[in-house]
Amino acid sequence: MLFYYPLEHLYYLRIHDIVPPSVALRLPFARKPVTIKFDASNLALWSTRAWAVYLILQFYHLREDFRLWKAQRKALQRVKEPSANDDAERRNLSQRWDAMVNELFGSIANLPLALHWFVAICL
Repeated sequence: MLFYYPLEHLYYLRIHDIVPPSVALRLPFARKPVTIKFDASNLALWSTRAWAVYLILQFYHLREDFRLWKAQRKALQRVKEPSANDDAERRNLSQRWDAMVNELFGSIANLPLALHWFVAICL
């Protein structure tokens, strides 16, 4: 997301001619100004790539979350005498489960979009 959002915003600003096609920057120790070109197609391509990478990494993150959730659930099931704190833990586990399922379905829904735009821009 650290790459996706800035690139996506630059792409939007570039296609609406709010940002010029190139900018010359004068760096303190450079002899010549450095020119940065804002090509809209490259910005779109790299923003969709960043989005697709984020979504794929999100699946790994969800897998790790599920492992931790499962370990906590097993630890809670081993408790022989439940206390009030255990009830709060069970509610917390239930809420975490709901959040993981929502994130999973959101990522599954967005992955085809990211892959579509990645392929559409590449062609």
